[in-house]
Amino acid sequence: MGQSNPPVATSDLSQYKTADDLFNYLKQMFVSSMQTDKALSRDEQMKTVGENIKKFDAAAPEFAKRYPQDPRRWEIKMMLVSGEGIKPMIGLEAPSPESMKKQLSEIADAKDASEKVRSMAAAQIVVFAIANSSDEMEVEQSISRFESKYPQSPIDVELRKMQLKKLQAKDPAKADTLMKRLAGNSNPMVAKMASEKLAQADQLKKPLELKFTAVDGSEVDLSKLRGKVVLLDFWATWCGPCKAEVPHVVEAYKKLHDKGFEIIGISLDQNKEALDAYIKENGMTWPQYFDGKGWKNEISTRFNINSIPAMWLIDKKGMVATTEARGNLAEQVEKLLAK
Repeated sequence: MGQSNPPVATSDLSQYKTADDLFNYLKQMFVSSMQTDKALSRDEQMKTVGENIKKFDAAAPEFAKRYPQDPRRWEIKMMLVSGEGIKPMIGLEAPSPESMKKQLSEIADAKDASEKVRSMAAAQIVVFAIANSSDEMEVEQSISRFESKYPQSPIDVELRKMQLKKLQAKDPAKADTLMKRLAGNSNPMVAKMASEKLAQADQLKKPLELKFTAVDGSEVDLSKLRGKVVLLDFWATWCGPCKAEVPHVVEAYKKLHDKGFEIIGISLDQNKEALDAYIKENGMTWPQYFDGKGWKNEISTRFNINSIPAMWLIDKKGMVATTEARGNLAEQVEKLLAK
């Protein structure tokens, strides 16, 4: 959430004389309800979001009331459902999953809704299936239905990633089988994603090898860190989620470094001065790789990294224990150190 200047929400919507005026106001109002001032505390941010969502909930039905034939009423309804989805995270009561799914199905089946809105609703139904169903066949059928309606949708890639991540945690062998099948998917974006994951998985079947000269001039050789637990952290100073992880990473390093925990940073920055200033300011004392190539970074490209932050934990034998080390990092490191 970033700082913004949201429009002043008002219960008097009479000033919006046309469908365009009211739609644009409600859309702007919804966007502002998702944003907060970073200067506020976390509790204050959540309170502000909650208040703004309540205001949007009260104002949004006016569009369908005034313009019952305007297709954009479905976009407004999709915004309403999206707001419902985050209510539990900010302490507000939300509809039941069944009610949410019913609303999404109504949007997905609306003949006069735009294809974009219908596909968003259909995708959210699949997300529900992936999150809540333990039946792998049910999940696969749900995604397949989405693919048959929207065969070239970029959303499909994210759905397949979610499916693979859940299956990987449950049954890695089945996840590998699914990846091989998806490498031949008719959606080239899905096929590319699966092929990259297969290549990455093949790399991780043996101890990881990595050598480079860090920005501070030190020589890094991963093979010389056998016996230690190592975090390989792919990140950048321009990446908001990466920077959000930094305090947790620094804290884990301070706590566990003396017990055998090391960190190797792989920066996808293009500005060395910005990188140097940031790591100094934030106490990131471990070595960093930098080649100034951004997304074409040689090491991240070698390991098929296509989104950051990507945090890999490497065990004492040099094997990658997980490529999903975000969240409870210190706890994960302690478990590997105890082995």
